[in-house]
Amino acid sequence: MLRLNLVLLLLVMVSALGAVAAQHRSTRLYQGIQNEIDRAKRLENDYTELNADFQRLAAHANVARIARERLRMQAAASAADRSLP
Repeated sequence: MLRLNLVLLLLVMVSALGAVAAQHRSTRLYQGIQNEIDRAKRLENDYTELNADFQRLAAHANVARIARERLRMQAAASAADRSLP
């Protein structure tokens, strides 16, 4: 009878340790999912900001201003303004 009680006690202890390990793994996985969801939200916000910056920088007025100021470019003279020899 003592042997049976010891075997049953061992089985209960192993089962309890398994339940604790499963709960710990479940918590760790859930926390990992939450971290990835937060990361995805941050990336979405970064994408939105970068897209807005791109749209602002690609605007015609901004491109023309940069061409004039930084690159010292000038608009080409039209064909009507050119004099032929």
